[in-house]
Parts: sequence; structure tokens; C-alpha cells
Amino acid sequence: MKNLSVRLKLLLGIAPLIALVATLALTAINSLNSLTFRAERLMSVNYVLDTLNEIRVAQLAYTLKQEQSELANLHQAYVRLDRLIDDSLKIMPSPDAQASLGATRDIMQGYMDGFKRSLDASSGELNGPFGKYLLGEVLKAVNQTKSLISRQNLVRAEEFDYRISLMLAEFYITLLLACGFAWLLVRQIYRPLQHAVSLAHDILELGQEDEPTLARNDEFGKLIQALERSGAPSTQGYPATPAQAAIKSNVRP
Repeated sequence: MKNLSVRLKLLLGIAPLIALVATLALTAINSLNSLTFRAERLMSVNYVLDTLNEIRVAQLAYTLKQEQSELANLHQAYVRLDRLIDDSLKIMPSPDAQASLGATRDIMQGYMDGFKRSLDASSGELNGPFGKYLLGEVLKAVNQTKSLISRQNLVRAEEFDYRISLMLAEFYITLLLACGFAWLLVRQIYRPLQHAVSLAHDILELGQEDEPTLARNDEFGKLIQALERSGAPSTQGYPATPAQAAIKSNVRP
């Protein structure tokens, strides 16, 4: 590491930090997309539940009022329910959701078949006991859908906790790496500069002694060695440089 340039050392130090920050950002984006998509799937199932309740209300209203408009509302709600179940099956590939939604569809198909048979051909009225049975079938489908929503909420909560834990772990690792990079900056830039400034001050005062040279081969090591050589007395019989002679001539004994 001592033979590497300062620029390369800093690049090697900051590269993992940048990579980890990018990983943290991608994890956050992916987590947000995943949780949003799961919320959309739950919303789709909630639409199924709302439509089931509409069918139940429409049947009760038709039984009480005997109005054809309520019968039309029930048929429209059933068609909408079938479409919503199709949409939910497409976006919820888990076996649990597929089985639950399939069971709800089977219940409601049997409900509609029974509902059509229960209508009197002449008056269009529902048979009383069988009407209660049909309401029980709708309630069965409602409970089936509520159970699916509860299970999906548990899965979403577990996924949310996992995503948060993962992002916190990446954040703390990023923070630790940032502290390490700050330490690298201090070690590779501030301390060598401080030593070089100290040597320059000693040279100007001509009062320095032989200072231990840092075993560095980078830019700062060359700077420190150059400063030491510029202020050191000649040991090979060479005359002092004009700059050194000028400095010495201005020093009082």
C-alpha cells in the first residue's frame, strides 16, 4: 500500500463506499416497489370482499322489495366479482392465494346457480329457507376472503420487517465504511501534510535535526524527502545551494 499513489489509495477507499451506497439505494427502491405491489394485491382482494358484501345486500334488498333493479344490481355485482377474482389470480401467484380465490369463485358459482333456481318462474320471488341458505353461502365466501386478507397482512408485515432490517444493516455498514474512509483521508493527506509543513518550518529556521523519514513512495513521501534534502547539510562535498546560502547569511549567530 505504501507504494501506491494517494489518488489510487483514495479511489480504493471510496469505491466500496460508493458501491454500498448504491446497494442501499437499490434495496430501498426494491423494497418500496415490493411493498407497494403487495399493497395493490391486498387492495384487489379487498375489492373482492366489498363486492361480496354488495351481493349480500342486493339479495336482502331484492327479498324485501321485490324490485327488478335490485336483481339487476346483484347480477352486475356477480359479473364484477368474477372479473375481480380473475385480476387477483393474475397478480397473486402464491398457492395459498390461488386456492383461496379459487374456493371463493366455486362458492359464488354455486350461489348463482342456486339463486337462479330459487327464483319463482311466475313471481320471481326467492324461496325463504333457500334464500337463507344462499345468504349463508355468501357469508362463507366473505369469511374465506377475510381469512385470505388476514394471512396476506401477516406476510406483508413479515416482509416489511425483513426489508427494514436489511436496510438498517446496510446503512450501518455504510456508516462504518464512511468512518473508515474519513480515517483514510486523515492518514493519507492530513498527517503527511502536517509533517511536510513542520519540516518546511524547520528548514526556514535552520534549526532542524535529522528527522526520521517516512517510508512512503507516494506523492507525500517524495515531498517530505525533497524537503529534508533541501535543508540537510552537504555530506558529499557539494557546496550549498544559493537558496541555502541566502538563508544561512540571514541567520544571526
